[in-house]
Amino acid sequence: MAAPSPNPRRLPVWLLLLLAIAGLWLIIARGYADYLARFDPARSLAWSPGQPDAHLQLAERELLDGDWEAAQAHAQASLATAPLQGRALRVLGATRELEGDRDAARRLIETAASVAPRDIPAQYWLAMNDLRDRELDAALARFDRLLRMEPETTRQVFPVLMTVATNPIGMRGFAPLLASNPPWRPDFMRQFLASVADARQLDRLLGIAAQAGVKLEPAEQAGLLNQAFAGRDWPRVRRLLAIEGIRPAAVRDGGFDRAASGDGIRGWAVAKHRMMDVILSDSRLRVHFLGQRAEFGGVSQWLLLPPGAHALSGRVRLLDLDTAQGLRWFLQCDQARERLVETELFKGRGEWTEFRVEFAVPEDCSAQTLRLELAARIAAETQASGSAEFDDIEVTPALGPAPLQP
Repeated sequence: MAAPSPNPRRLPVWLLLLLAIAGLWLIIARGYADYLARFDPARSLAWSPGQPDAHLQLAERELLDGDWEAAQAHAQASLATAPLQGRALRVLGATRELEGDRDAARRLIETAASVAPRDIPAQYWLAMNDLRDRELDAALARFDRLLRMEPETTRQVFPVLMTVATNPIGMRGFAPLLASNPPWRPDFMRQFLASVADARQLDRLLGIAAQAGVKLEPAEQAGLLNQAFAGRDWPRVRRLLAIEGIRPAAVRDGGFDRAASGDGIRGWAVAKHRMMDVILSDSRLRVHFLGQRAEFGGVSQWLLLPPGAHALSGRVRLLDLDTAQGLRWFLQCDQARERLVETELFKGRGEWTEFRVEFAVPEDCSAQTLRLELAARIAAETQASGSAEFDDIEVTPALGPAPLQP
């Protein structure tokens, strides 16, 4: 029986092994090149000359360095391997713009944005160029999309939007976007209100926004009020408080039915204190001292009393309040050292009693502070023990003229 003839098509084992090693080496080389592409693109290309991400990294680097030709070459090399590489298309578009061909740049970057919608530089470029072309609606739509996709772009986008918002024409286009209540609106409004120094301009812009249907959120109203308050713009403070239904010429929460507001504008502000307790509960204010030297910054709020005669009144109960001088309420004009009025000093023990003092607000006193303090001439007189409770604190018009207090 004849022996079978050898298969001439079967490759030698050594050749198969060599091909397997070569294939494995190619996989390892390409994998290592992919790994190097982001942080060492030059070495990546040494391992794999066609690595698209490495070419892209070098294209962006050369563009920043001002070597347009090198940037174009690397971008085109990246596109040769990855034709839908949006960042490479954007680099080519940027080089066309630098060469003066803005139309070609726009076409390339629009394509880049369509294939890579999350490419921030491409979207930002298109939005800025829409503004340049006075296509406000298109620009705002791109900025809105960018902020929704990439919230960290606020540092780049918010300054542009603030410029648009402070332009009377721009605000008319921007207001409907605000009225849609986008997710980035709270952060924008907080920065916007803090950056606009001209109150009249701000009021005008907010008026335009209101016509477009923008309704201010409570936090935004608070920002407006705090801004007017910090600038001592008392007429504007009055207007804003009136919008919120707050009477600035009356004590807010004089019955201590709500927690302190913290700012003294909508209610009571309680300053920091040590070695004592300040409690607003059960429809009363309780001040309790622990027998040590107390650091009592006071309980206060701002008032906008009109000129004329007024009376400060309330109720007090004393629970073995032992202090050198006592507690007292006083009223003082904004940024003035002289006080309009002081109550009697409260100390000792006693059930609920009423107190009342009359005073006059002069014409040049636009705003006032109402404050409870621990009277003390020296540090030793701040030592106190016991408690005092207050309720029904009011400032009301007096029946007749009252003399200025000395």
